[in-house]
Amino acid sequence: MPAPGTLVLLRHGQSTLNAQDRFTGLLDPRLSPAGNDEAAFAGALLASSSFSPDAVYTSTLRRTRDTARIVLDVLGDPEAAVLSAWELNERSYGSLTGRARGELLSELGPEVFRFWRRSYYGAPPPMSRAELGAIRRSRAFAGCLRKRSRPPNPCAGWSSAFGFSGTSTCGQGSGRARMCS
Repeated sequence: MPAPGTLVLLRHGQSTLNAQDRFTGLLDPRLSPAGNDEAAFAGALLASSSFSPDAVYTSTLRRTRDTARIVLDVLGDPEAAVLSAWELNERSYGSLTGRARGELLSELGPEVFRFWRRSYYGAPPPMSRAELGAIRRSRAFAGCLRKRSRPPNPCAGWSSAFGFSGTSTCGQGSGRARMCS
């Protein structure tokens, strides 16, 4: 049995878009059949060490919540509370979201591709207003937007959550909503 206070970090199982080798980011696809199997295997590994979680935290994305539920089922603890927080959501890939990685590698070249994909300092171009709006209205972000009559900064709170940088973010939203913090 792991020592008290043990932290286990587990990535979600393969999603349907991961299976297609597409940038998923903030999109909310279901687990693929392989992803379901990966989650069950992770649960079996944890069960083999007599692991029993006190708390389970996930992002609000379906693939992470489904992975957690499968793991808990395998552990024999299906009633354990799963707490979801948008702050744990995957990073945004901006305009790359949903696009095939192979196509983008050919289009952008390996240097730009790696920089946008792995850098802490670079971000891909932002997604369109329509794409951003659809994601903000998705179930994964339900309850994360608060209406405010006059926010102190229309970009505060959601610019980093959606992977945009600097003042260019201000054009992405109405300025009347802010991600919860």
